Amino acid sequence: MSYMISLRKEKIMANVILSNPAEAMSSVMKTKSGTKVLSLEAYFGQEKADTEKSKPMKVFDHFSRFKISVVNNKDYAWGNIPLSDAGPVYERTMELIRRSLDAGQGSDVPDRPAFKVKLTGRLAGKTPAELLAAGQKDALNDQYKWLAQNAEKYPRNREQMAAIKDAAALTDEELALAKGTSGPSGSGVLLDIGCRPLVRNKRSDGKCFCYEMKVSYDLGKSYPIEVMTVNYYAPVIVRENGAFNVKLSEKDTASEKRCVINLSLEEGANYAEYMKMSKEAFFNANFMSSLKLASDAAYEARKTYAESKAEGFVGADAKNTPPELLPFGEQ
Repeated sequence: MSYMISLRKEKIMANVILSNPAEAMSSVMKTKSGTKVLSLEAYFGQEKADTEKSKPMKVFDHFSRFKISVVNNKDYAWGNIPLSDAGPVYERTMELIRRSLDAGQGSDVPDRPAFKVKLTGRLAGKTPAELLAAGQKDALNDQYKWLAQNAEKYPRNREQMAAIKDAAALTDEELALAKGTSGPSGSGVLLDIGCRPLVRNKRSDGKCFCYEMKVSYDLGKSYPIEVMTVNYYAPVIVRENGAFNVKLSEKDTASEKRCVINLSLEEGANYAEYMKMSKEAFFNANFMSSLKLASDAAYEARKTYAESKAEGFVGADAKNTPPELLPFGEQ
């Protein structure tokens, strides 16, 4: 009976059409202006040995990539991340996490909301204890009133309000500790792939689809990692060496879609870790079969070479045929 149930389940699954089977991770952010969505897709393919230029030991084929899509309400823009960037992005993100954890995390820092909760709005990225230690009582009072006005609509405001109240109860000794707990600071770029044209995606006016993607950070913000994707159409010149020259000064500005979403450090780390681990998992799973493809191809090449020596050189190599392989010896 259980066997029949198992078969029935498999049959049902075989008829299911997945809406987005390549999607690996996604994030949804609700804001005052609407909903923002980030999606990460993984497209992996194994390098074959079906052309003269095939390189099976690469394991990944030319089309393997990660795809990032960002939706801002009805606007949508995407971009590809080369596999070669997965490792560096992971290392940079982990370094960012370490910097954040090390900053202001001394063992003598009290485990209280005033020291742990970061504020939003005008005081984004700061803790109530840090601001109180800097003498910004009025700013904290104004922040508290602003949070209270919107507390019913945004329940998480109450957490910040409680942290500000907790700061008001700090002793002088605890306030002295707060002077050494300034949060991590600094900004920079985790990934910038620049402008990438897709010349096969060309409109009737000759302009090609282009995408840009940039992942940056600002540790002074509550959601410090910013992912920006940009899509538009622009003229593209293909040079003799195959390089692309995008004429940005002539791009169709009306076609431009620019979408941005912010992530916490933890979310950013999860995305970076997935890219690194999934790339490694695919490589490990397919390495032995790629090795066999390469070994078989090498064997065939040696076999063909040996046969050509036995039969004499032909084609373009005929003029270089060694004398000992000529029918009547040296001429």
